Amino acid sequence: MIIPNIKLSPALRLRIGLVSFIAGWILLIYLLASTWPDHDSVPIELRMQSSKDLAIQTAVLLESRDNIKLREILQAAANRDNQINSLAIQTSNDKLALEMGGHGHDQKPDNVHKSTLDFMRAGIAENKKPWGELQVSFKPAATPTVVDWLRQPITLSCFLLSLGGMILFTFNLRRVFNEIDPSSTIPDRVSVAFDAFSEGVMMVDRNGRIVLANSALRNWIEEKNDALFGKDAKDLPWLKTALHPPTNHYPWDNCMETRESSRGWQIDFERREGGRLKAVVNCTPIMDLSTKVRGCLITFNDVTELDRINIELRSTMGELVKSREEVEQQNAALRLLATRDPLTSCLNRRAFFEDAETIFEQSRSSGRPLSCIMSDVDHFKLFNDKFGHAIGDKVLIAVSRALFSGLRAGDLLCRYGGEEFCILLPDTSTDLAFEIADRLRLEIEAKAGASIRDSTLALKVRSSFGLATLSDHATDLAALIDQADQALYEAKEGGRNCVKIWTTQTVTKTSDTPTVQSFKTQGRTESPMEEASLALREFHPKEKV
Repeated sequence: MIIPNIKLSPALRLRIGLVSFIAGWILLIYLLASTWPDHDSVPIELRMQSSKDLAIQTAVLLESRDNIKLREILQAAANRDNQINSLAIQTSNDKLALEMGGHGHDQKPDNVHKSTLDFMRAGIAENKKPWGELQVSFKPAATPTVVDWLRQPITLSCFLLSLGGMILFTFNLRRVFNEIDPSSTIPDRVSVAFDAFSEGVMMVDRNGRIVLANSALRNWIEEKNDALFGKDAKDLPWLKTALHPPTNHYPWDNCMETRESSRGWQIDFERREGGRLKAVVNCTPIMDLSTKVRGCLITFNDVTELDRINIELRSTMGELVKSREEVEQQNAALRLLATRDPLTSCLNRRAFFEDAETIFEQSRSSGRPLSCIMSDVDHFKLFNDKFGHAIGDKVLIAVSRALFSGLRAGDLLCRYGGEEFCILLPDTSTDLAFEIADRLRLEIEAKAGASIRDSTLALKVRSSFGLATLSDHATDLAALIDQADQALYEAKEGGRNCVKIWTTQTVTKTSDTPTVQSFKTQGRTESPMEEASLALREFHPKEKV
């Protein structure tokens, strides 16, 4: 007899194998179920049999009217079985003929005509007629625990059957997947075309199983005897580590769900031959003619060399930025050296005039007020002559610090000459400029001397101020500064440590030349001799001058 060679498709063989396994398992469970004992009925049967035996003995002794012997037998039965709580003989009219162990206090079941696991009834007949019954109260049966449930044969059998089924199904499915080659669904010409690509290409089906991987990708990560075909792409360790997908949601899953391409996923993984490879992952859904998603095409663009060049470029750019910052810092330092007085940090004359000229022209063209203050340290030569130039420098630093503290952000402060300072106040009227000048005078008098850190001296530093405001008489910045300087001269002549404002006064009726014969004054004033004497007295408090 010749057996025909029937070829079955892989899918049909898979279905036949699974159905055979399930049918055999059901048959095995049925056979085992018929041999399982009912563990709940065993205690009931034992207690029922014990109660029937006692009932037979009770009936015999009741016919002989031997109540003493009956009590002894019941008592012996109770002593022999430690599960018995109490016994009683009840007549058909519900009267207790005999009671032992406090039977009346035991709880009886709701159904008074049936036996339970804890309360047994055995009928007693006399002359073939119901006479009564023997009642036996047992101790309550223990409540079954989880451990008791696990020890049940049916539980153990189900566990063993499930474990065995998983093992057998695992071996069966592994054999099925080994026999079914997903790559066979891809035509050879398509595989050859993809192998020609220098970038890695991988194709997965709707469930994420790999059906194609070109030679470039295989050369990167495929080990011997570890082919990619048929594996779930999510189970590739190198890809899982490189992507770090949130909640295991991979780019090709999102691509197939949204039916839109996904681009720009950057990954970094170890090559099979050593060395790190950086690639950009792009995904495109594969759809049939009915626009149903059948899988996804995944490409891996090698950008290792490009990334190396970018790193070098970023390093070069960083060095350029650092170099530019250093140049800017050096330029700032140079600008500071070029525009600031090295001792007092005030503007030098060149920088002052560059900014002041612009402010002067803007104020004159717009008609906004502009004031100029000239200040000079009183008796500064005495500081240098008596205590040396080091103390004189400290006096100038203390005075400039006091002047800086009372000025606004837009005001200009310049060290105009040795101990002279020039201040330009934009948008400042004569009265406001006068208040500022007098406040600066008081600040110098109160704090400049005390701020000089030298315990051997008790210096009193004072300054005189001259103020001029932009008017028709000042045609340029130099004229305005000269007016303030004239006012400063009058402050010096008028006793020092005061503020004077430049004004105009006609000398003769035929001349309108402005003079400085009329000034507005603020602060203490002394004659020049009195001021010099006071300064020397302050230097040497115990010395009479």
